[in-house]
Amino acid sequence: MSEARSARTPSPEAGGKARLAWVDAAKGSCILLVLAFHAGVMLEGRGRSVDGLYTLQETLGYALMPLFFFCSGLWAARGPWPALIGKRLAPLLYVFLLWTTLRWILHPWVSDLLGSRSEPLWTHVLQALIFPPGELWFLWALAVFTMLLKAAERLPTGLVTAVAAIPAFLVLSRAITLPSLAHYHAVENFVVFYLAAQLRPRVLAHVAGARLGGTFALGAGFFILAGLALVSTGFVKGALGSAATAVGVLAGLRLARPLAGAPLLGPVLALLGRLSLPVYLTHVILLALLMNLTGELSGLAGTLAAILLTVPAAAGGVLFGLLAPHLGLGVLFAPPFITLTPAPAVAR
Repeated sequence: MSEARSARTPSPEAGGKARLAWVDAAKGSCILLVLAFHAGVMLEGRGRSVDGLYTLQETLGYALMPLFFFCSGLWAARGPWPALIGKRLAPLLYVFLLWTTLRWILHPWVSDLLGSRSEPLWTHVLQALIFPPGELWFLWALAVFTMLLKAAERLPTGLVTAVAAIPAFLVLSRAITLPSLAHYHAVENFVVFYLAAQLRPRVLAHVAGARLGGTFALGAGFFILAGLALVSTGFVKGALGSAATAVGVLAGLRLARPLAGAPLLGPVLALLGRLSLPVYLTHVILLALLMNLTGELSGLAGTLAAILLTVPAAAGGVLFGLLAPHLGLGVLFAPPFITLTPAPAVAR
């Protein structure tokens, strides 16, 4: 779930600065967990029990996608509307519409997690612009968030934060009803995306000076708050959930830096983060193929099977993302008018 241009341009940062390895590691960690949870959803749809994974998903859900969108917000595109449309929004729209079409075409063979194919293609694509299908909601959200960030650039930060935080709080409180899961996710996550864009220098400085003991304390606080939110209702649930999100995102950012420096694990997570777009877009297809080839690992518990299937699915997505430009398939992840150059990561 990376920016549409990040795998094909020098850096997501303005001015072509080198990427930060710990930001990629944070995104890679999020992607890996999302793949595991989606594997669980797919196995559950095939009649398997994944109760343990579902409990973990409910708990980490308060921080998982907010952390990903916070990392994306750190590199949020800036500039005048024409440049923003050409360099950011058009690539996002291109990838979103292309994969919306591919999902519709592939539906008879890969129905897991892909929703319905009851309408004609043109209707499906048009509806997707308002009701993004399945796992593609995050591309739609990134485009919407980018437009909202630009539209709000002259408004006071406190005002925009409040306007974004109130509906997010209501969503976490289960106090409002929205048309689709994509809209719930978007309302919940815009505030973290916006704050990341506004607070980037402070965030980078904070993470650079973070101590591991404080990070673990924040992590423990997150699990306590998330656990309490899960058993609460109403506005208490919203307050605890909002606090869990704030603490969880901060803990995740701080933890990402030592993870990025860990032997073997760090480079793997950073690579997943840099290639999060191809990994995410291909994972449903790869998981479905793996489940069919392995008989869903039926001899194992559902949660363990989901975890074991996640590893080759993620590796396959990384491999495909690396090879695609050399096979003439780079247009699956970025429009042809974006030039492919490596995006090196540096540990800072």
